[in-house]
Amino acid sequence: LLSPAASSSIARCGRRAPPGPGPGGPRRRLRRLPHSLWRDHRRPGVEAQYRSTVSSSIPDNDVPHTAWAVPLMVTIGRLIEEMNESDEFNKRNPYVQREEYRPPAREMQSFEPAEVQGMLPEDMDGLYVWNCPIPNTWPPTHTYTNLDGHGMLYCLRIRNGKADASSHILRTPIVKYERLAKFDIWGRPGDLRSLPGLMKLALSKFLYAPLLGISTDQVGSANTNLLRFEDRWFALEETMSPYEFDIDPETGKFQSMGFHDPGQGGSWTVPMSAHPKLDRRKGDLMVTGYKPSFPSAVIQYGVFRDGKLKSSFQFRLKGPDAPMIPFMHDMAITEDYSIVIDNSFEFVFPLNAKGTGEILRFNEKRSAKLGVIPRFATSGDDIVWFDMGEPLVCNHVANAWQDPNDADIIVLHSPVATEGIDVFEHIGYFGRMTEFRLNLRTRTFEKTDYSHGRSSEFPRVKDDLVGYPTQYAYSVKHAEDRKSMGGLLKWDMFNRQIVDEVEFGEGFLGIVGEPQFVPRIDAQNEDDGYIISAVMHPDKSTRLHIYDAKQLHDGPMATLTPGEKIPFGLHGTWASTGTTSSDTRQL
Repeated sequence: LLSPAASSSIARCGRRAPPGPGPGGPRRRLRRLPHSLWRDHRRPGVEAQYRSTVSSSIPDNDVPHTAWAVPLMVTIGRLIEEMNESDEFNKRNPYVQREEYRPPAREMQSFEPAEVQGMLPEDMDGLYVWNCPIPNTWPPTHTYTNLDGHGMLYCLRIRNGKADASSHILRTPIVKYERLAKFDIWGRPGDLRSLPGLMKLALSKFLYAPLLGISTDQVGSANTNLLRFEDRWFALEETMSPYEFDIDPETGKFQSMGFHDPGQGGSWTVPMSAHPKLDRRKGDLMVTGYKPSFPSAVIQYGVFRDGKLKSSFQFRLKGPDAPMIPFMHDMAITEDYSIVIDNSFEFVFPLNAKGTGEILRFNEKRSAKLGVIPRFATSGDDIVWFDMGEPLVCNHVANAWQDPNDADIIVLHSPVATEGIDVFEHIGYFGRMTEFRLNLRTRTFEKTDYSHGRSSEFPRVKDDLVGYPTQYAYSVKHAEDRKSMGGLLKWDMFNRQIVDEVEFGEGFLGIVGEPQFVPRIDAQNEDDGYIISAVMHPDKSTRLHIYDAKQLHDGPMATLTPGEKIPFGLHGTWASTGTTSSDTRQL
């Protein structure tokens, strides 16, 4: 029954004659509904008019022998989306109506020249790789959000004043099945907004994955962040295992290698979060992860070195209001400690009267907490918790370090929010850049807001200074309506002030555009380098801007436009191919 020939026979036997009179009279519509859903979806011409997919080198039959299950999954999925009224919802869904979320038409399977306006720095030599979630079909067949797409990697090579680009859809198991189905058959975060969507998520984890032989920590799209650790590339997504890939820096060709087991057989038992932290001076990788549990989520913390898990333990969040599904997206490190963030954000189920609701809830009754962990701790009893005394959200951390004059004081900088957001209305909350000073001796803290009325997100620092004293951070700046990004900010964290900024200008959407710092060759100062950021222009094209990090206000030195559209993206990373760069990550 599992052979291709048998699957073909099953498909042939499943075809029904057109409805018509018979011994029992006309066939009832209800009896033929499930099959008609699948048949109509695959009827020639319907797909071209209704949905389109990215052209890639993934063959339509690149799935295991369990492909026979796809018609069943599509039929169930279409019934759920009918109950969910997904097509109607997507008519007002900004992630479907706004051009920046439309996927590109094709993969660039090897380097293609990128158009350059301006002058590229001669001393930039490396790869900028960016993770962009793209929908499986356009328009999507479910209530799509920017967190739901398949991981598509863009690589931009800059060398000798020239630029080339390539792209690649990661070949995760769910990508292969959904490309065959041309339908969103797996549950996504966007499905959390309704009870039918919650049903789809449950089916994905507890029926589809076991049926197809897929581990539940591999039901994901690897669509959020990137990590280069010990000469290996990984794509990361919240609540799943890291997905390993490789890229040829000469040709730009990617290779999807599959999910990686971080525990080497059992010592790591929860999905990883999307933001581990790498100490590039010592070579340690600090990781957190969490999984839903009752009465509260199970959290795991660990340290990797030389490809092995050196230290690890599990713990639960405490308190009567501890969530079953927390939002512990990012963390911070210092030379001797790791800091985990128990936010007032949490994933929620759609349990209101209409069976719909928010995906992430800001719990105004739950105080945020920062937990300080000695790097090689072995028990949750080693964590020192600092209760902030108010609800807060630290979504992405700029940096943290130990005070050079007092190693028992930890300094942490991050945009902080004191409100919730509707993910279908705003791209970000009002993030106020804030300094925390945590005193491990007295168990007290100080908090200072130095945002100067600016809302910011996605802060980055020089990569090899993560965990160590850092003067400068770079972040995106929200536009006034917080539905797009209005520019970039440069922060002086030592003096708690804004020292430079750039405005994208009227009509520029600047979607995400996380600023990546690239050091100059033989850099003399911390900010001696360049900033790479993706900016969507008024013509709806996304271009990569390159700025002088010392002179952001001068505008971009160069803008790069690849031969194929760059979609909405999340996090990226730079890897130097030169041998004299001060960046310690070498290809």
